[in-house]
Amino acid sequence: MQTLSYPVLLYADPDGDGMYIVEVPDLPGLATEAPSIEEALTNAREAIGLYLEEVQARGDHVPQPGSHGPMMLSSVTVCVG
Repeated sequence: MQTLSYPVLLYADPDGDGMYIVEVPDLPGLATEAPSIEEALTNAREAIGLYLEEVQARGDHVPQPGSHGPMMLSSVTVCVG
């Protein structure tokens, strides 16, 4: 059994409904949400496991963590108006 650690993007829902969204760039289409950060990460862990089970059941290659290259959390400042 192999242990994989996928980078995730975690952010507050921009609709302001109090939810947190988690996306997994290495696993296209995988996203989940929850009302707390802890729950969102727990949901992501479960969703990743199910995603990978499905990939393996189809006989496809499991995407490796970081397959989209290194990720960095940063910000960009712009002037408007």
